[in-house]
Amino acid sequence: MFETLNVANRCNFSLSEIKYEYPEELVPAGETPATHLRKLTEEGARLRYPKGVPAKVRKLIDYELQLIAELRYDSFFLTIEDIVRYARSKDILCQGRGSAANSAVCYVLGITSIDPVRSGLLFERFVSAERREPPDIDVDFEAERREEVIQWVYARYGRDRAAICSTPDTTGPGTPAPVEDVPGRDAEGSDTPAPTADAPTADAPNTDAPNADAPNADAPKAAGPDAD
Repeated sequence: MFETLNVANRCNFSLSEIKYEYPEELVPAGETPATHLRKLTEEGARLRYPKGVPAKVRKLIDYELQLIAELRYDSFFLTIEDIVRYARSKDILCQGRGSAANSAVCYVLGITSIDPVRSGLLFERFVSAERREPPDIDVDFEAERREEVIQWVYARYGRDRAAICSTPDTTGPGTPAPVEDVPGRDAEGSDTPAPTADAPTADAPNTDAPNADAPNADAPKAAGPDAD
């Protein structure tokens, strides 16, 4: 028992030590992920707003960048921007979607196409200091040229640092209903079958809708310096 406790006391591993690592090569020499993300954001803002960045947009961008830096998600945004930049440089159709559309930073980086300020979207639905959950950016690429993006990711980051993940869908046609008929009582007090709740169904996974974000389906995931 003494030796068991001795070994147990020496085990100081914590799940908090498990964290994402993102590519260092995304950040030029002399810069940090935070400064480089700000630089790319400023460049993108000038392109999105050629007549000048509105004060409300400027305030939101500064707020988002501050929170992204505080939570150390800079490298994650740089990784997605890098992949999207490549796709657009090759005229490969791509589109960010989901809660990432709530981000002004994603909008000016060209990851999404919806102006969150004009649409009145809430950034905290995407990234929140209270939740402290890594953001999830879904990017779809055209099916005919998706493989080009995948192979580019392997070539740029190395096959030892990128992988394809998939999420099996077990809720398609043929799945048993989760709720069966249950005896109930009618107004007169007699037993009657309760209404049956139809099982929700979903189409089989769409293999033509790739996703560049790691943990989602059909997309390679790059690794490198820490984004937490």
